[in-house]
Order: sequence, then C-alpha cells, then structure tokens
Amino acid sequence: MPNKEVSGAGGGRSRPQKVVNQTIIQTAKARQPVEEANNLFSVAFAKTVYALCEGEIEGFPNGIEKDIYLDGVPIKNQDGSVNFEGFTLDHRVGEDLTQDPMPGFSLVENTEGVNQPVTIATGPIEKVITDQDTERARVIISHPSLLTQNRENGDISGTSVSYKIEVKSGSGNYTTVAEPTVKGKSNSEFQRAYEFALPGSSPWTIRVSRLTADSSTSFLANSIKWQSYVKIVDEKFAYPNTACVGLRVDARQFNTIPDVSVKLRGKRVQVPFNYDPVNRTYDGLWDGTFKMAWTDNPAWIFRDIVVNERFGVRRYINSIAIDPWYLFTVSQYCDQLVPDGAGGLEPRFTCNVYLQNPGNVYDVLNALASCFRGLIYYSEGELYLTQDREQAPVQQFSEANVIQEVAENGEVSRPCFSYTGSARAARKTVVLANWDDPDQVYSSVTEYQQDDEMLAKLGYNPVDLRLIGVTTRGQALRAAKHTLFSDRYETEKVSFRVGAEGLAAGVGEVIQIADPLKQGQRLGGRIREVDGNV
Repeated sequence: MPNKEVSGAGGGRSRPQKVVNQTIIQTAKARQPVEEANNLFSVAFAKTVYALCEGEIEGFPNGIEKDIYLDGVPIKNQDGSVNFEGFTLDHRVGEDLTQDPMPGFSLVENTEGVNQPVTIATGPIEKVITDQDTERARVIISHPSLLTQNRENGDISGTSVSYKIEVKSGSGNYTTVAEPTVKGKSNSEFQRAYEFALPGSSPWTIRVSRLTADSSTSFLANSIKWQSYVKIVDEKFAYPNTACVGLRVDARQFNTIPDVSVKLRGKRVQVPFNYDPVNRTYDGLWDGTFKMAWTDNPAWIFRDIVVNERFGVRRYINSIAIDPWYLFTVSQYCDQLVPDGAGGLEPRFTCNVYLQNPGNVYDVLNALASCFRGLIYYSEGELYLTQDREQAPVQQFSEANVIQEVAENGEVSRPCFSYTGSARAARKTVVLANWDDPDQVYSSVTEYQQDDEMLAKLGYNPVDLRLIGVTTRGQALRAAKHTLFSDRYETEKVSFRVGAEGLAAGVGEVIQIADPLKQGQRLGGRIREVDGNV
C-alpha cells in the first residue's frame, strides 16, 4: 500500500507508517502411524546334563553357582550377585553305582526338525513316531510375526491365529491335544511349545492343522510354521560312577545354547594313608596303604590312570604293576616348595588336567609323566617309571667292564666309548611354553623364554612346549628353562656295550664314565691277583 499521512488528535503531523498485508498459511502436520508394543515372546528353557568326570569327584571349591560359567561368565559372582536369572542347577559327584537321579533331569529327549509352514491351502502336516520307547512328545510351533496394519492410517496392532494339534495311535482316530489361539502382537519370531502324552502304542501320528484363514495381503502377518517335535522318554538315569551337572537356563538370555565351563576339583584318587594332600605333608612312615582323596600331585594322578580297573591301563592289562615306593619319592619331590618367580613359593610340580579324548596308552602315560619330568618303560609285566632329578650315580663304566671290539691279532680295533654331538640345528634357543591360566578361565597362555648367549651364537631356533596340566606361570617358566638348559649343556651322547653286569643301571639313572682317552689316565680296572691284603 502507498504511504499515508495520518493526523493525530492534537492536530500535529504524525510519523509515516507502512502497513503490509500478511497471508497466514496453516499446514496440517502429517500424522505418524502408531505401533503397539510387542507382547508376545518365546518362553523356552534349555535343559542339559553334562558329564564332568568318571568316578567320584571332590566338588566345587567356591560353590556350584560360582564355579559354573555360561559363555565365560559365572552364574554368580564372588560377592553373591547373580549374572543370570531363571536357572536351575543340580549335580552328582559320581560316588558309586547307586547315586540318586537328579529330579527334573531324568528324561531323554530327541529333537526332530520339521521346518514347514502350515497353511489351509496345503493342508495339515503329519509326522510319525515309530520309537516304541517314546512316552511323550512336544510340538514346537514358530510364529515369524503376528500383526496387522490399518490400511487408512498405517497403525500396527496385534491379531490372532488359531491352529490344532492332534495325535493318533496306529490306525485309530485322531484326538485333539491342543487347540490354541495365539493373540497379541510381535514383529519378530517367537515360539510356542505344546507337550502331551502319547496314547496307546507305537506308531503315533502327530498332525498340525491351521484353523485361521491364510493371509492374502501384506497388511496381515499371521503365518505359522511347524518348527520341530521332540520325542521324550521318561527314564530315571542315575549315571553311576559319573559326576555330572544338570543345568536349566531361560533361553531368552541367550541366542544359542551357552558354552558351559566348570571350575572343579576333579577325581579323587588313592593317596598314601599318611599323606595330607591339602597341606602336602607326610605324617610318619608310610605302611603302603592308601586312602581316597583329591590331589593335584601328578605322581598319584599317574598311578590312578595305571591301576584303575574301570578306565585305566589295568582294564586292558590285568597283571600290570607299578612300584608305589618309587612313586612315594616322586610325590615328595613334586611337593617340595620352590620359588614361583613372583616372590612367593609353590609346589615344584602340580597337575590339573582334563582328559576327554581317547589316546594310545603309551602316549597318554608319557604325557602325564612329563608333568613331573618322568619317563616310563614297560618290562616283564611291570611298568617302570623314572624321573629326571638330582640323584647319586649308581655305577661306573670304564674299559674294564665294557665290551671291547678286538681284531684277529688281539689288538683293540676301536675305542670302547663312542661319542656323537648334537647338531646345531637341534639346539633350541627360544622356548614358547603354553600353559592354562586360571585367571583367564583356563585359556592357553604362552610364555616366552630365551637363552641370550645361545641366541647370539646359534640364532633364533624356537620350540613350542605344550605343557600338560600346568596352571601356574612359575611352573611354565621352570619347564622352559629346563628345556633351554638341557639343549645348552646336554650336547653329547656316548655309546658303549656292556655285559650282564651293566644291567644294574636302570633307565634314567645316573652313571659315571671313566674313559682314559678323555681323562688321560686309567681310573678303573679288574682285580687280576690277590696277595694277602693287596
């Protein structure tokens, strides 16, 4: 509009003002569709029985709930707080043939997959159970989603679907065991399970039929799928002589069946009657008798594998024997306290191992013997064991008591003692020792140890040392240093032949050699003549 002059009431001339036309445009805000909250969820439980050990075990050092881990997380923390809800635990220690079954964990289940959609267009789906030992069945129905959408405003809400589950015995008539109507809303998959007793005798036919009309539009999602069925046998299994754990967990807390790990004081074995395996002390003289107890002393674990008649070597070789008195000395050597490398003390050798795979008897025994630097050999129905440790020499060999090679003219044709050195490539300068760390749920940890002088001289020549039953860093480091020490100083092998008198020295015992070609003097001989006291 043009400017106008407006006179005021006082007759004076006023200030010019500009008046502008304004157009107010009001737009309607677009309405957002409303979606109901999900109210349908799977309610399922995973129930499993785990066999822990053959034979009676000591048990759980901190309590079963604190010593069982699901996917690496304990069920209950040390302060008593709980990490998982809706779980049930039970266990048996495998003490004898008559231990009681675990209530709620006695049945046997075998799941058969179906994974077929159920529609009115294709008709009912039938499955047959022929196993006559089956007593009950569980049908699992999967709902990919259950919802409907309003065509006009886009709102999403719940809906319902109905179906029927029937069973018959032989050629009899079908009986309805469940006719559910699932009502609610879910935009993701959920499941429903229906368990029922099987009538009559086998074979049984299970039929699942859809009652609600099939969806013919994308605005309605109410399809169903027969996921699987479970054949159930109600038997009370005691699992004699087997330590086991029964675990039932709410499946809503896991995407899959969780990995279960257990912190356990395992099988009880025979130990000397005067031995305290907790304090590692010996009370007085041992009379040769045994008692049952838990121990991580590898000497008595080794003996149990040998003499046990259910799963040990004696099951296959009835007459096998092992010297318990020598094992007693091995046991004492294992229990001696040595520096742990962190300012404290620990036993020289312990063994915490879980044997779960079958193996050659000789390989398994040698692996266990390696826990305490032992070596085994079998002779005349008895298993002999020797240990690499400090000991006094048992015999001396010289030219006088070895077999010499003599030529036809009576002259010695070759030296009595033949020496060979180890190859440079065989001398290890670096050890990678693998052990199981309790602070990392017994996962494998590698310790690196090197011999600086030999590394500079021979170069990098590593060896992987897989330690069986080692659960402390100190023991792993001692094993690595022992390997490096052996490769550095044990570089020569001597060969010679002996007569019957050489049988006095056993495998693994220390001997002395008096070789005049090396020492420059004769230090051994035979008595040729006796003259009085000379």
